[in-house]
Amino acid sequence: MTPERLLSPAEIELAGLLFESQVIHDLRIYAEAHGASVLHYRSKNGRHEADAIVEHRDGRWIGVEIKLGHGSIDRAAQSFLAVRDTVTNDADP
Repeated sequence: MTPERLLSPAEIELAGLLFESQVIHDLRIYAEAHGASVLHYRSKNGRHEADAIVEHRDGRWIGVEIKLGHGSIDRAAQSFLAVRDTVTNDADP
């Protein structure tokens, strides 16, 4: 595999998956050093997801969306906002 081949339209999805895997790996290392863990979130209906949720043991958390290219950022952002709204609404009494 060469850098040129990874960036070709036929292989860009694979490159994105490899990039996401590397980012998750690094997040886990940083999170563990701060008493946090890294999780994945997908809604029950499978329509919305967050690539990573970094959750501290005290309950604080941040969501992370990982993208290599700019082609799907708007769609991912909309899904990510839906995740935020779902989690926020579920937490309200």
